[in-house]
Amino acid sequence: MFSIDNINWHDGLLESITISMSSINGITRCIDINVRIYITSDAIERSLTKLHFTDVDNVVLNCDLLELQDNISAGNISNGYLKQTIHGQNLLRIYLIDGYIEIIYGGVSEAT
Repeated sequence: MFSIDNINWHDGLLESITISMSSINGITRCIDINVRIYITSDAIERSLTKLHFTDVDNVVLNCDLLELQDNISAGNISNGYLKQTIHGQNLLRIYLIDGYIEIIYGGVSEAT
C-alpha cells in the first residue's frame, strides 16, 4: 500500500514535474512528480515512483537544471520530508542539488 510517509528521498532522482490547472473530475490545481528512489535501504537500483498531488495551494520550485542534469547518475535529490504547517496544511519539501521543491497540497496518491 502506498504511503508518501515512507519514501526514502536520499539519492533519489527527479525525472519530471508537471503542473496542471485543468479540471478533471472536479479536481483542479494538480502537480505530478516522477522520481526514481530506492524502495528499500538495501536496493541496488532506483524504482520509478509517480506522485499525484491534488488541491495544490502553493508550489515553490527553485533549481539549477544544469546541476540536476549533471547529477543524474549520483542522484539529484538530497533529502525530503513531510510535515503539517501551523495552519494544518500538508507540506512536502524536497531538497535538490542546488535547489528545492515545496508543495502545499490537500491530497497525494501514487499515479499509474
